[in-house]
Amino acid sequence: MNPLNHPKFQKAVKIIDRIESCGGEAYIVGGAVRDYLAERPIGDVDLATSFPPEKIQKIFDKVIPVGIEHGTVLVRFESESFEITTYRTETGYKDYRHPDEVVFVKTIKEDLARRDFTMNAMALDQYGNVIDPFNGQKSLAEKEIISVGNPSVRFNEDPLRIMRALRFASQLNFTIEEKTLAAIKIQSSLLEHIAIERTALELEKLYGGAGFRKTVPLLLDSGVARCLPLFKEDPSLLNNLPKQPLKSFKELAAFFCFLKPSWTIKRWKTEWKLSNRTGHSAAEILNSIVNYKKSNGLTPWLVYQLSEDLYESFQNVAAALDLAGKHELTKEMDDIYHSLPIHSQKELAFHAEDLINTKDHLAKGPWIQRGMGQLERLVVERRIKNKYSELKEWADQWNPPESN
Repeated sequence: MNPLNHPKFQKAVKIIDRIESCGGEAYIVGGAVRDYLAERPIGDVDLATSFPPEKIQKIFDKVIPVGIEHGTVLVRFESESFEITTYRTETGYKDYRHPDEVVFVKTIKEDLARRDFTMNAMALDQYGNVIDPFNGQKSLAEKEIISVGNPSVRFNEDPLRIMRALRFASQLNFTIEEKTLAAIKIQSSLLEHIAIERTALELEKLYGGAGFRKTVPLLLDSGVARCLPLFKEDPSLLNNLPKQPLKSFKELAAFFCFLKPSWTIKRWKTEWKLSNRTGHSAAEILNSIVNYKKSNGLTPWLVYQLSEDLYESFQNVAAALDLAGKHELTKEMDDIYHSLPIHSQKELAFHAEDLINTKDHLAKGPWIQRGMGQLERLVVERRIKNKYSELKEWADQWNPPESN
């Protein structure tokens, strides 16, 4: 089958046809080519072209100049976005990320020479032929991560490529070629120049990869751990391999905070520059894991309190810590959830206004929230039925601490 008949490539083929009808060249490049040849799910489809950005802007109606100074634009075509970059070479990386100078070149082979790894330095032409000047197909067949050209030069250009090599090794379950790995060990300290948010994204993908168990030890062996927040304090903690992949940074933080409580979620949030949402979710997962351990299993209150969108993450972390089997835990949580008498405080037959009315001699205060919380738990744990009369009877007898 012609690879350009693949559903993910069909709109890109139309873009290529339009560019070529105007006298230019265009190819599908990068990760989409790699993943197609590796028979993996294909993500974004990027293109490289001989035309400068200004010409692409004239050919297509909807063009966003996302990186036009470096030859990159985003083309909206048939409700999808395609990143199109002019053939280029790059020189000088004083900030260890962006090239000091971009020079547009004439051929796809010159463009591919600037890429990080051989498996990412391939292109597909309009006939489905693979352009592979650096033997990327060979590296895929032999399951090796190999730098394009001199690995030391590649890593000095952008040290994040060190983390990308490790991440790809985990995701693809590949090994890292000897010279490439040797350069990583020598240049690992360059990661200190990289924004921690970029490093965090690669670490997250690494721990979610199928080959994480053989790749995580490389963080120690290569010296990369000495550049990672928290882990540089105690690299040996990386020897605690999860029993299964961790799919997000919130799971990663909860996993290691459980193993080492002094590494609080607050520290993870600060040192890894996590978003408030990620930090809050990690704290909620960790709290549920701690309660699961204390209770020696699931309880209705634990299942009730945990946000539904975090159920899977909780299950992943519990299984990663070898506290429970993922499949069994998932079924048990589903059973408990569907048997809960209520799923939110709004479903209580007795509301905050009712509680206030039973204590109309008291000024409003924190006691209201506390009382409703106690009622909520009593109902969830089936110590009181969710009936107005029974809930009011409890409220009548309840003596708020603030009223003492």
